[in-house]
Amino acid sequence: MHWAGQLQAAGYSAIALSYFGAPGLPRRLVEVPVDQVSMAAAWLLERPEVVGDRVAVVGVSKGAELALVAASLTPRLIGAVVAYAPSAYVFEGIGFGRHTRLRSSWTLEGHPLAYVPYPRPMRPGVGIRGISLLPIYQAALEARLSIERAAIPVERSNAAILLVSGGRDKMWPAGLMAETLVRRLDAAGMTERVTHAHFEGAGHSFMPWQPHLPRWLSAAAAVANQARLAGVGVGLDLGGRPAANRAALHHAWRLTLEFLDASLESGR
Repeated sequence: MHWAGQLQAAGYSAIALSYFGAPGLPRRLVEVPVDQVSMAAAWLLERPEVVGDRVAVVGVSKGAELALVAASLTPRLIGAVVAYAPSAYVFEGIGFGRHTRLRSSWTLEGHPLAYVPYPRPMRPGVGIRGISLLPIYQAALEARLSIERAAIPVERSNAAILLVSGGRDKMWPAGLMAETLVRRLDAAGMTERVTHAHFEGAGHSFMPWQPHLPRWLSAAAAVANQARLAGVGVGLDLGGRPAANRAALHHAWRLTLEFLDASLESGR
């Protein structure tokens, strides 16, 4: 809910969108319908206090993955995306069970999207600050055929895109994946559509409501969201130096508001 409140305080009409773990939604982050983002966008645009004909979607981590997928595959109403610690690929769903069968994170019109599976066995990094999932994602991205099939086709979107990443991200290689998205748009002749703000000393956490995160939270907002992934617990190392994380957080938020002002005509 925090992102929606922050956007409202800045003068935008905003809603918080839960996409799993709530009544009527998938219990886990597995085969979550992407369609609900466009449905939420349509609902928001029908509100009498809303001006303009497009929305922005702001997301963090898996929420950034969802935001980029939604803008790419249901592009009509999405005019801007802010993706904090983004992914360039659809990854396997997060089911938290030893016997959970492999499934995608997302579906579109009821059909699962192609995804990058996690390596088996999964081998996270372990350090004094906790568990890092970065080695798992790095190993997953070595499967060339899988990542080609599961690449997010951002060139299909109609959105301006702001990517925000940290150089010490210990969750997944957000900086490298952001650059992959930039190259994809550049190859399609859409370089002017994308901006990548990279903060070398920062980690994965760009969540202003709780910068040190006792649990892994995922946010997709603007249509905004925060959702707790039950079962992970404490002890995840998100990376980054505390001072660098705080500085990146404040700088990135200023960039976000400037970007939205420029990207959404009559957006307030």
